This record gives sequence, C-alpha cells and structure tokens, in this order.
Amino acid sequence: MKKTISFCITVLIILTFTVNGFCETQFPEFGESIDYGRGVFAAQIQGNAIGYDELGNAKLCCGVQGGLFYVTDIATGELEFKQHISATQLDRMVTASDGNIYISDYPNSGLKKYNPKTKELTEVSGFNRNGGMALCMYADNSENIYVGVYYNDGGRVIEYNVESDTMKDYGIMKQGAHYI
Repeated sequence: MKKTISFCITVLIILTFTVNGFCETQFPEFGESIDYGRGVFAAQIQGNAIGYDELGNAKLCCGVQGGLFYVTDIATGELEFKQHISATQLDRMVTASDGNIYISDYPNSGLKKYNPKTKELTEVSGFNRNGGMALCMYADNSENIYVGVYYNDGGRVIEYNVESDTMKDYGIMKQGAHYI
C-alpha cells in the first residue's frame, strides 16, 4: 500500500511540474500593471466602449465609480487620457457610427462625447434626460443613440441623433414600469 501511495505521489509531482512548465511556455506573460490612481483602487467599472484613434489604434474607454473617465491604448496598455467628470457615476458608454464615444452620467442627466482622434471630451448640448438614470444605451448605424432611462413614473426611451444634435423622447413605455 505504501508503495502504491508513493508511486501516486511521485506521478502527481512529475505531472504538476510538467503541466506548470507547459503553461508557462504556451501562454503569454501579462504586462506590467497600470496604476490608475486611488480612484480605481477598489472602484467598480461602470461602463466601457472601444474607440479608434486617427491611425486605427484601438482604445479602451472606461468609467469608474466616482465619475472618473479613462482611455487606455489596448495594444500598449498606455494611459492616454484621464478626466474627472462631475458626476457620481458614468452610467453607460457606447461607440456611435461617427466614431465617438458617448457617455451618460448621473446625476447630471447629461451626455458627454469623447473623440478618440482628438482626445477631447465635450458636453452634448442637445441631450437631457431630465433627472432619469440611463440603464442601457444602443447605437445604430444611422447616427442614432437610444438611451433607456429609469424614472419614478416609468421607463422611457430617448433617441439622440449625433449628426443633427437633436433629441426625441418617446415617452413612458408603460406606466409604473420603471425599467426598460
């Protein structure tokens, strides 16, 4: 019995070292960690989207608890943009057909636009949720962004056209149903 147990332990040890060696050679190393500062030390990522700069390089845009917005080059891991948006949270993000990243913030009820080519973050003037919290965002291929908004009297959908800078509120979808 002791010989059987010893044999099994020996085989297990050999397999463990073999598998560990295999894993180390077959999978790439992770790069250095990126320190985004205290704001994301234990914060929740609330929204993210992918955008592309003028050379076609992919950028990860993300918002974290406390209204902080970050843009990181996906290939290099380099932090390229960081800004505090005066909101407690960045509800949702979406990449629209114009190539810009649209960001919904709360409690400001606004919509921000980040241009990954110029690295500019601006307020969208033609949009206002009137205090509602965005629960979902969707961008179609026809210059429109749809925002599902939570209100106390019922959920609604707001359409924003990025080309004309106009907003259309479709009203309450169902009275008393708060979520879209």
